[in-house]
Amino acid sequence: MGILQDKFDYVLRDQLSKLNLIKGVLQRALVRRGVQFTEEQLAAVATKVAEASDEAENASVSFDFGPTDEHVQLADDDLRTALTELESDIASGIEKAIPKAIEEFWPGVLSSLYADLPKALGHRRRQQRRFEKRLYARWKEGIDRLEMMLMIAQEAGDLFLADVRKAHKEGDEAESTEDLFLHDALIRIHVRSCRIASEVLHLLKGGFSDGANARWRSLHENAVIAMFIAQHGGDTAKRYLRHAVVECFKASHSYQEHCDALGQSPLSVTEVDALRVQYEGALLDFGNDFRHGYGWAARVMGKSSPTFADIESSLDMSRWRPYFKMACHSVHAGPRGLYFSLANVSRAHPALIAGSSDAGLCDPGHCCAISLMMVSAATFTTKSNIDGLVILKVMLQLCDDIGDALIKAHDLLRA
Repeated sequence: MGILQDKFDYVLRDQLSKLNLIKGVLQRALVRRGVQFTEEQLAAVATKVAEASDEAENASVSFDFGPTDEHVQLADDDLRTALTELESDIASGIEKAIPKAIEEFWPGVLSSLYADLPKALGHRRRQQRRFEKRLYARWKEGIDRLEMMLMIAQEAGDLFLADVRKAHKEGDEAESTEDLFLHDALIRIHVRSCRIASEVLHLLKGGFSDGANARWRSLHENAVIAMFIAQHGGDTAKRYLRHAVVECFKASHSYQEHCDALGQSPLSVTEVDALRVQYEGALLDFGNDFRHGYGWAARVMGKSSPTFADIESSLDMSRWRPYFKMACHSVHAGPRGLYFSLANVSRAHPALIAGSSDAGLCDPGHCCAISLMMVSAATFTTKSNIDGLVILKVMLQLCDDIGDALIKAHDLLRA
């Protein structure tokens, strides 16, 4: 903002300088007297007037011009009338002048910003690094434990995937086709969940608690879907994976409608027909209810068009609704999000926070740990062994330890 303000001040000083104002008044006074001056003559007279103005005893102006040294005298009334005209011209012409000034002004502002960019960004980044160092010192124990839990989940996921691939390669007779669908769906959800948890962790370290909470919302959705699929088995997993063609088909309609406005090329007739064939094939296999948003869950839910809330409720996880709705404030553009932020230390006197804050890390951090635990449990228990069960017990205790550490830092901050 300092860079912009310096540039604005420079232009204002140039356009509204004493010399320019004197030239404007003189020009209008001379026009009323029927005298025409060139720009050079006007500038020379204005300079003399400016130099003599501090010593002048009255407002009249006199000077000689032209080859015959014709004498011109502008009285006080002439100058006052001219000044009034100048003010009127500025007021009446400002609507036309502003767009023109903007067009002349913005390239210089952008050039100044580019010139000062390394220095300005260097200062900003040093400030952010110092802030993040202070934040980490405050929340260190909880952040470290959450990162440790994420590492465990990722490594355990690698081991689980290796076991599944080995069993499939060796033709394990215990592995049915439905088991393959089940493992495929849950492994993919687990991979995505680890990635989301990494995003949450990164946002927490940067001091963006509302952003972290918004990403936890996605992680919670993955946890619910993973637990639902694990509970209902391979056929539900197959429907879930196949439902991607429904989403692609619907997305293609939206894309075709708006691609021209986006400056993109439309899908070819061949591509659209291929998507339609896949979509219609899925409806033939799974019924007309499959076309709905959560149509893949319609059979086991016994509802034509189930919702995410229905799935959540079927797992006795409706208690997460308040936290889920709270996270929605940071996702959607509703007015509640304008007044609520986890980043505010004081609820009574909330601040308008446009950047990072060292407050509010407790809820998204602990919720992230819990949801990652849920996804891991849903995934690893479908092909359980001693190692996997031990890992889950470790992660379960870590959830509690992470919550304790985060709430301790939260209470100290509020105190």
